[in-house]
Amino acid sequence: LHGSWEHLFLNSVWLAAFGAPLARRIGSERFLMLFGLSVMGGAALHYALNWFDAMPFVGASAGIAGVMASASLFMFQPGAPLSGRVVIGKEHFHPRALRLREVWRDHRVKWFLGIWLALNLLTGLFSLTPGGGAGPIAWEAHLGGFVTGFFAFRSFDPWS
Repeated sequence: LHGSWEHLFLNSVWLAAFGAPLARRIGSERFLMLFGLSVMGGAALHYALNWFDAMPFVGASAGIAGVMASASLFMFQPGAPLSGRVVIGKEHFHPRALRLREVWRDHRVKWFLGIWLALNLLTGLFSLTPGGGAGPIAWEAHLGGFVTGFFAFRSFDPWS
């Protein structure tokens, strides 16, 4: 269930790009639990900030945002898909995830997080949607899912 075909397409692209490496790393059961937790975190923030809004919201964007945030903690590490550096050995399959204090020292992760947050803010403030969209974007749900995935990842990662 999605608000538009564009919404479904974009969610599918992001899920394929960030979900596959995350699922390979933590396994399908943990992946589904982290995804579900991110959806709940997104729904909770959306509800907290829109207490009296009766407009329903649809889609899996909060879960996908959580997946993207989780993947950002290892996707740029040596041997990971976006690292640009090949590592031979066990690390190739399970690169070390950044600790939260290390995130602020890694420029690639900071850029990714900053761009993601800026795009989400612009989407929410100006209702920027591809093809005009089918209504307002639940940017609060995106943000809640992202924050949930970012902070919950280590609890689901068997390699941390």
